[in-house]
Amino acid sequence: MSTDATKTAAASPYGVWNRVKVSREFFDLLITHPVFQKEPKAINTAQYWLTAIDAGMERNDDEPVTWDYKDIADRFRPYSQPYKAFRNALRDLGLIDFTTYRPPPNYGVPGECRKYVITPLGRKLVLEGNHQWLYKLLKDPATWRRNQVAISKRKVTHKVYAEPEKQIVNAFTTAVTFDRDAVSNQLERDKVAAPGTYRSAVHHVSAIVEKKFSDLKIENGRIYNNFVNLPREYKPFARFKGKSYVATLDIRACHPTFLGEFLRDFYQSTIAAYRNGIASSHPDLVAHDIAEWQTKKVNLLALLAEHSRWTDIFTHPTVDPREAIMREAGMRIDLRDMKQCLNTWLNGAKKYKRKTDGRLNQRDIDDLDRWFRRNFAEMNKVWSVFNRKATGCLISENYEGVLMLDPALYALGDELGLTLSYEYDGVGVFAERGETELPAKLEKVKAFIQRQSEEKFNVRVVVKGELLTR
Repeated sequence: MSTDATKTAAASPYGVWNRVKVSREFFDLLITHPVFQKEPKAINTAQYWLTAIDAGMERNDDEPVTWDYKDIADRFRPYSQPYKAFRNALRDLGLIDFTTYRPPPNYGVPGECRKYVITPLGRKLVLEGNHQWLYKLLKDPATWRRNQVAISKRKVTHKVYAEPEKQIVNAFTTAVTFDRDAVSNQLERDKVAAPGTYRSAVHHVSAIVEKKFSDLKIENGRIYNNFVNLPREYKPFARFKGKSYVATLDIRACHPTFLGEFLRDFYQSTIAAYRNGIASSHPDLVAHDIAEWQTKKVNLLALLAEHSRWTDIFTHPTVDPREAIMREAGMRIDLRDMKQCLNTWLNGAKKYKRKTDGRLNQRDIDDLDRWFRRNFAEMNKVWSVFNRKATGCLISENYEGVLMLDPALYALGDELGLTLSYEYDGVGVFAERGETELPAKLEKVKAFIQRQSEEKFNVRVVVKGELLTR
């Protein structure tokens, strides 16, 4: 280090700063602002809040996130200055930006909350601080021991959820650990080679290592948690009570598979409610209009035939449904892009981001939609009467979640000597290394999922399995 650099480091108040989770660059920037000069301890709080904004944006496809002012106020409540002073200071320093608040136009109509974004500079600085702290947690024995003591004092493992689905996820995330050297080395590689993966991994690995989790919620048939959203490159480094992450099982093309069943069920349930509601003194007028339109416009026999034909495409045991649709629709698309194209189309978007080159594409969505409207006209009519962007959430809630959050599935894993980790439309599999009966046990789990799907929905899903080599 040069003499000038040594003097600068010595002169910086960071030299005596004992809050190691904050990087020098972050501290040195914030301490230039009068608000943080007056209450420097709030720098740590700012780091936590910016990290939360960044994590929220990651879950929201890097779009701005709505943030309740009460949460911000609670974070900065211990300090003498109002929370707006800290919020505005962070914007002054170029670390965040936010929209203006729009009050409600009329009584009883909610106003529009502010939306927040973390800037590239803010992301860079908080990520550096979080990675530095995570490195110490993983590599420094004294820091690791202090973290274990802190986890014990917080009684993380004592938390119990009444809902069995939540408790299964909670019991797993509070006990899962990592090969610390392997994770640390992967982070160093991804920091340069895969910045997006690196950013996500720092968020989720940190939460799992420190066992600092948000309360679990079932939303749209899914339970968000840090392990399920951990980048797939890091899951093979996970350990659960001596077992290694050795395989994955997932429902092939889960949401498209259930689209036909979803539309058929929507039609029939809407018509049934309509018929039952005719005699009601307080009918739902919107549902009444939809059902009346469907009764006149949709041919039920043709709808049932289309439902069967669509489901057959996605439940064929050996033919890849992506290839089948590409061939039938005459689509000029790389097979590697077809999954993203299909799922984006299903949720009503006009463009999708290609996996092969990262560019947005509309032509493939248009080709797929034309083929669908031409070959599944009755299904398309049913689909046209509600917000198509809600399709994925509704399928998750009514089909995917019913199968993959079934406590009996995880009990089966335990009976087989495996540990299954919930992963939305699939599960991760933990087993002893060298488990000779692993392939046979995986087949039993696959068969259970297929049997449950047939019994509940009359759809024999295809379950894919992958053995991991590490």
